[in-house]
Amino acid sequence: NNVNGGSGGVCSISTNYANGGSWTRRCKVSVNGVDQPGEFEYTPTGAWNKWADSNTLQVNCNPGTSNTIRITGVTSGPNMNKMMVAVP
Repeated sequence: NNVNGGSGGVCSISTNYANGGSWTRRCKVSVNGVDQPGEFEYTPTGAWNKWADSNTLQVNCNPGTSNTIRITGVTSGPNMNKMMVAVP
């Protein structure tokens, strides 16, 4: 909640995660209740405490700090450390 979308428009998001499982975990993204195109694909990192950066997705954000970004497991999710947002 309260994610800064800058001046609004297309924002780039990525995450820092750990996946100690043996298979890729997929997650979808919604911004302000609207499903966004693409998915995060969290490949195995070798341990649940071994961190890696995810792929980057382009999402549509509103101007200012009124954005809610939700990452939801399609198959199940990884351990999340943080989400990075680059704004226009």
